[in-house]
Amino acid sequence: SLHTRTHPPHAHPLQMYIFLAASMLGQPNLGAPPHLVIHVGPHKTGTTSIQISLAHCREWLHKQHGVESLVPKARSRHFLTNKTMQQNINHNFPYMLQHEVLHDRDSNLMQPSRDFYGWFYDPHVYAETWAQLRQCEQRQSCIALISSEAFAEIELVAWKYLLQALPGWKVTVVAFHRKYSSLIRSSLAERTEAYHGPPRGFSLLGQVASFLIDDPQLGLLRKVRLAFNSSCAPANANGPVECHIHGYSYDALSESNADFYAYLTLNATLMLHGKRWTNSMDSLQGASCSHIAKANTSPRNIIQAVSVVRMLLGLHASRRCTHPLDIYPDQPIVLRTVTDANFPVMCMDLEDVFASRTQMWFSQVGGTPPSNLQSERLCDIDESKMMLGHWAQIDSLLPNACRHNRSSLR
Repeated sequence: SLHTRTHPPHAHPLQMYIFLAASMLGQPNLGAPPHLVIHVGPHKTGTTSIQISLAHCREWLHKQHGVESLVPKARSRHFLTNKTMQQNINHNFPYMLQHEVLHDRDSNLMQPSRDFYGWFYDPHVYAETWAQLRQCEQRQSCIALISSEAFAEIELVAWKYLLQALPGWKVTVVAFHRKYSSLIRSSLAERTEAYHGPPRGFSLLGQVASFLIDDPQLGLLRKVRLAFNSSCAPANANGPVECHIHGYSYDALSESNADFYAYLTLNATLMLHGKRWTNSMDSLQGASCSHIAKANTSPRNIIQAVSVVRMLLGLHASRRCTHPLDIYPDQPIVLRTVTDANFPVMCMDLEDVFASRTQMWFSQVGGTPPSNLQSERLCDIDESKMMLGHWAQIDSLLPNACRHNRSSLR
């Protein structure tokens, strides 16, 4: 494990610092065990707003409740171009954790590059997080809180590696569950925005099938439970003394207009209620730190917008048009076209399809699924029923030189 492993004689000084910071974990603490709360998301459950708020309100949370927010104190050197994300979000720790494991196993440590994961390579931020954990452990009854949906992506071996480096700790994993219909819609919107266009081979039925084959919400719980079963007490006397999974409904919080940051910190982490919760909420609302209370929502008609762009790309290619097509599904002009064109659609209600999985997810975290949530049907364009007028609406989005004349579309 990390706290007993020795490094090669000529280890880099920074590697040695990371090792020494982690190796001091597990020293005796006379108070309650140190408590690490890991918010794992997963993706599209209000994570970004929570993570930005953790950074903005880190001083308030520490002063009021003694909770250490594990967010980078300095901007990472290799982390995206978005200044807000550079300063506030600690995706570095889970990714670096996994690649330290892979380095031991495959001698293939990730190096800085311009691919997606290369942006997260920053040993200084990684060492800083381990140092924060070490400092937390030296204080009695310390609570540390980290948030990153990257924890949902790392392998089981990385989870075990982390837990085995936390002997004597209490570890709580906090996850949010989202309705499958809105999760699929929101995930598609994120992928479309990231790649500036519809995913290759996109279809609504294909997206549903991928969730049925590889359920990301249940898969995350399964991975965490496997890690707990092998690395936590009583199975492993050298691991954390307590390990728990707490699950909550993203949709119930959204529909009640809840403050996601407050819920994670005051409810899920500190378990406050009654007068103590009210006093803390009043203190947060009166604090000078600005926090983002609500999660962003994706356009309701993004699935149809993706299909419009997919058909548009097909027209552009079939006409051998050389003029660039600079248009994406989330642009207002595309979303307006979906609204104005009144395309024929085919719809499905996925909550019935995934009902047993939702019930299973909540049963594994000791809860019950909300029963009063609004249902949401997912609708895509039914191309078999499109008329010439619908195709004319799509044609109008092409560059002028690529459009058919109106008479040819009548």
